[in-house]
Amino acid sequence: MMVHMNGSSIDLPIRVLFVTQMSGSHLGIDKLAIMCFTVLLMTIAAPGISVGPYPTFLVTTLSILGVPPPPSISLLIAAEWIVERARSTSNVIGDCYVAAFVEKLCSANLPKIDVDIQEV
Repeated sequence: MMVHMNGSSIDLPIRVLFVTQMSGSHLGIDKLAIMCFTVLLMTIAAPGISVGPYPTFLVTTLSILGVPPPPSISLLIAAEWIVERARSTSNVIGDCYVAAFVEKLCSANLPKIDVDIQEV
């Protein structure tokens, strides 16, 4: 199992809260906990491809919470490609930070390798 450092873990709850507030619904603490757990499971299971199933995840999370998807949800889905660019950027930046942190943490314990690179 591979756990992605997913921007969707941040994006999907914000979208769900936006849609529920626009529909006039109120989520209690119990539904917020269910939403967080559902989003966690969905983003762990998400494939590492662009856009992918994220519009489906939004509709699924709304259905689990008992909030009917509004007719204007197509506007959110249509703008998904813009949001995907920001999500991919946050994933790449997160990967870079983790790689730099691990290198800094482990650099003292790794053996030095002296390799001469010859041009062909």
